[in-house]
Amino acid sequence: KTPNWPTGHRMTMLSDPVRTALVVSAALIAGVPGNPSLGRCPNLLGAAHAPKLGHRETRGEGDDTLELVTLSTNPPVWSVSKFLSEEECEHIIANADPDMFDSITYNDVSERSDGSGPIEDYDNAYSTHLARIDPTAGPDAPDAVSLAQAKMMFSGMLDMPGLTTKQSGKLLKVLDVDGSGLIERKEWQKNKRGWRKVQKLVDAFRKRTPELFTRYSKQTTIRQVGERMIRRMAILLGLPAGATNEAYQNGGSDAAFGEDLQVVQYLPGGHYNCHHDSTELASEHDMQRAYTVLFQLRTLTPAQGGQTWFPGAGLDHATTDWFEVEDRCTLNSSCANEGLVVPSVRGTAIVWLSHRSFEGNGTPWHLSGRFADLDRSSLHSGCSVTPGSEKWISNQWVWQKSIERLCEATNVASVGEDATSTSEQHAGVDMQALWANANAAALSRAESGQSRVDL
Repeated sequence: KTPNWPTGHRMTMLSDPVRTALVVSAALIAGVPGNPSLGRCPNLLGAAHAPKLGHRETRGEGDDTLELVTLSTNPPVWSVSKFLSEEECEHIIANADPDMFDSITYNDVSERSDGSGPIEDYDNAYSTHLARIDPTAGPDAPDAVSLAQAKMMFSGMLDMPGLTTKQSGKLLKVLDVDGSGLIERKEWQKNKRGWRKVQKLVDAFRKRTPELFTRYSKQTTIRQVGERMIRRMAILLGLPAGATNEAYQNGGSDAAFGEDLQVVQYLPGGHYNCHHDSTELASEHDMQRAYTVLFQLRTLTPAQGGQTWFPGAGLDHATTDWFEVEDRCTLNSSCANEGLVVPSVRGTAIVWLSHRSFEGNGTPWHLSGRFADLDRSSLHSGCSVTPGSEKWISNQWVWQKSIERLCEATNVASVGEDATSTSEQHAGVDMQALWANANAAALSRAESGQSRVDL
């Protein structure tokens, strides 16, 4: 039976069973000794709540009734229409607009250099941005690199995958002091005047060809977003309403969820190439965002672009080369016809998990007492906005540590405990019972071959 997809969504349905996505559910819905705090959040949103494409689940009641529609099981992705009212959408935009600034990425040259030296050390730039992708490059940096190799190093350093030959020529001419056609280690490391010129060139590139950079948008953050929005967030995620509201009143969104609400504006040509919202557990950043809740503040037609794209949705974790998937969507001027493509519809919330709830040895993370590693299939991008259009979104990231802190609150009932399934096959079924039969259910629903749903 064809899933009842929201209008405009597209998903590739692969033959791989969704058993893994269901097995992980215990990590987020069961209270067990491995992580006692989660026992106070028995209906925490997890993979078990995304058993199949098009699955519908109702949470909350009255004016706070939310219907979650499963858009993907791997990674788990849901949409909730009319999460925000039109007035709330415009209120967020109006509050953010005066304070918007250019979005940056980790490698943004203006943030990482004052013009007095290299953006990145020579050896580090070689190993990170050249040796990893160029099969002809050795593991150790030579004393000099060719102009073609230097272009690859610049492209990675500047987060500018679309760097043109003409642009790189201008950069390389500045650093090739002796005109040998090579960039020598000493020219790279000790050319302060050259690097100041490089920074000016890059600033000019960003103004003239922003579409060639990894990210082109404006952003700001908002701490106070309104109690209605916080209350509905608690319902959506299955968090204790009392604890969430108290944390919000004491310190805003940052205190409740780990970060303030981010508001992003994409002008014509605006985009954000493929990326993950969280990091590996071993990352130096120690920034584990369990959930992303993306609020769409304006409606865009498919012709206007601005969709959110999950290129790895539905792919098998064990057999997929995730670095290849990332490389294919590095410079996405438009969204490819693979994976999951979600259009921008005002007031809709899109929520997904960034971490696997299932370890390689078969043990759900709450049983092992540790948070699971990054789910590579949560790779996503913001597709380009076409000329004459404008996209507004806001992101509420929810940290693992915030979830555990909120679920440790005492004498607070989870507002999500009354959640019920309204799908044809699972109406009224208790989620614990669904978990108990997850493997058999997943296998029985597995599709054979490959098909596409386009609505």
